[in-house]
Parts: sequence; C-alpha cells; structure tokens
Amino acid sequence: MPLRSCLPWEIVAVEDSDGVLRYGKVMDEEDPSSSEEVKIQVSKTCIRWYAMSQIYFFQSVGERKSSKEIDVWIGDKEETEASPVGVVAEVNALLARLNVSLSTSYEELLAEVWRLQHQVALMEKDRRAALQQMEQALRAQRDAEKALVCVVCLVNVVDRVLVPCGHSYCTTCVYRLDGTSCPVCRHDISDSAAFRIS
Repeated sequence: MPLRSCLPWEIVAVEDSDGVLRYGKVMDEEDPSSSEEVKIQVSKTCIRWYAMSQIYFFQSVGERKSSKEIDVWIGDKEETEASPVGVVAEVNALLARLNVSLSTSYEELLAEVWRLQHQVALMEKDRRAALQQMEQALRAQRDAEKALVCVVCLVNVVDRVLVPCGHSYCTTCVYRLDGTSCPVCRHDISDSAAFRIS
C-alpha cells in the first residue's frame, strides 16, 4: 500500500531489523523532529519509533477500491477516530490473507480492549481538566485568605471595619491606631464595628 499517515491506535505490521513482521499499535504521539517516523507499541513493554517504510497497513483483499475511493476513505478515516469494529475488521482482513480467523469471543475481546483503552484516554483528559480546575480553586482560596489578613500587622485576620471609610483591620491594630484617621485612605474615623467571617 502507498505511504499514508497513521491513525492513533491503528493496528499495523512493522518490519524489525531482522526483516520479521510483527503486529503493533500506533501510539497517538508523533515525532516532532521527523514526520517520517511513527511511534509503535509492539508489546506491553516495547514502544519504538519506526520509519514509514517499515510499516505495513491492512486492507481487505475483497474490499479493494479505486484510487479515488481510497483517497476519500483515507480522508474520512483521518477526520474521525478509528472504531473498534474497524480495528477488528482490519485484523480479520490480515488474518484472512493467512487463512486464519479470529473466533467471535476474540473479536469481542479485542473490540472491548480497544473500547476500554479509548475510555481510559478520555478519562485521563477529564482528570487533567478536573485537576486544573482544582488548582484554580485552590489559588482563588489562597488569594481570598490573603485578602483577609490585616494590612497593618500582616499577621492577624481582619475582624473590624472602620466607619465611615469601610477599610478593615484586626482588633489589635484598630485599638493601636494613632489619631483618628484611617491608615490607608487617611479619612477621618468616627467609629469601628466588629464583624465575623464565617
């Protein structure tokens, strides 16, 4: 088949250095330095970069299309994510060329594994979004706590408000104020009132 772009999680065959073909799964990352290499997982513990010339794509012999139809099919495939049914169909097509077939239970298992991997990827994306929201909420909470610290002593929590300007200070600093003006706005103070933050 002519060279084409790989789809994330697509099942492919790769040729290793000994010329042996192995099944592999395309990972969703791309090599930023080269568009001619693709990251393939060939086992649970082995993930390697393979050149496009070492990758073989599956297509059913009985479902060959014209050149124009192939271009349309590839374009549609790139716009939408591969489905479990499509992955199973590609594996079955390859095995059919070798006169081997998957039993129904294996087909269902392969489709379920693909579905669960896709679900895990979506959950990871949701987890990252939730973590980001939590970090933003914690930052907002810290900012709010800082706003409640007395600007005079920078230690105590504010619990009194000056009348009439409305600036807040802790009780200790209000009673230590020299004169009758607010330390921030220099407005004359007529009184102060206690308040509680729950």
